[in-house]
Amino acid sequence: MVRIILNILLIALILFFCIRVNKSISLSSNIVNTENQICTDSLLMQNLLQKTLDIKELQQYYPVDEVKDRGCLILMKNEMILKEYDLKKMGKNVVFLSREEIKQKEITAYIEFTKIQLEDNASSVTLIYPTQGIYCRATFDRKECSWILKVSEIIER
Repeated sequence: MVRIILNILLIALILFFCIRVNKSISLSSNIVNTENQICTDSLLMQNLLQKTLDIKELQQYYPVDEVKDRGCLILMKNEMILKEYDLKKMGKNVVFLSREEIKQKEITAYIEFTKIQLEDNASSVTLIYPTQGIYCRATFDRKECSWILKVSEIIER
């Protein structure tokens, strides 16, 4: 009888230990997953786009008046930018429109990213701003989930 009770206690202790270990493993997995999710591909892209829009030499070309389509910055959605990101310029949210919407609304002041090349630790970006007649190329180095401008070049057409 004592032996049966000891076996039951031993089994209960083993089950209790297994449950505790499993919870511990599960909690540590969530922490790892949470840490990995902090810097998602989407956040990396958003940070890259914002850093590009914030290039010092580009600032002089952005609209500062409230003329028709120049009250806020407009980015064209294309194969480089398939979705909207939380970007700000001149204290306003950047507006994302498709090529068709831009044509339909007869908007002339917009930026189009023509190349975005993301690598593990670096990226390169090319954009055009047709109404201002500029073309911009920039390369960035990645630091965690942020981007540091390495080189930028603006060409006026």
